[in-house]
Amino acid sequence: VQALEKLSIVVSSTGIVTVDSVRNQLVDIRERGAFELASTFMRRDVAVFYRSLNALLEQKQEPVAINGTLAGKIRQLMLYKLCQEKHMSQNEIAQVLGLNGRQAFPVMKECGQAARLYTTAELKRLHRLLFETDRALKSSSIPKDYKSLEFFIFFFLMMDAPSSH
Repeated sequence: VQALEKLSIVVSSTGIVTVDSVRNQLVDIRERGAFELASTFMRRDVAVFYRSLNALLEQKQEPVAINGTLAGKIRQLMLYKLCQEKHMSQNEIAQVLGLNGRQAFPVMKECGQAARLYTTAELKRLHRLLFETDRALKSSSIPKDYKSLEFFIFFFLMMDAPSSH
């Protein structure tokens, strides 16, 4: 109901419902998960990543779980890039990643597209950040409200940092 009210306010000013107005007004109303967040990371879609992140926070998702899911994606992508740098075939890379059958094609396609968006150095920095964040999130010396904020701000800034692709 709130989402429809927001959309009606936007539409009343122009009288036109567009894909963009729906995306901008309704993107955060549905349940989201850390896997969707990881997918936006793989596309390096910073705006959608940020909205998904906020939605996860509003849903009271555990930062430790989000951190773990992102770390897994980053490790997978780093491994893919390292295999590429060794000029391995797609079949060899799929084996190294432990992929087979139907799951191999979409994951390999996603990794192939993401590999062009991130440098190996960026992925290593992000992975190190997630490792350090995991330790901080599990530390009792950091106030709980600050833990998620610290994680998301640093990750978002690093993801958006310019790179030399």
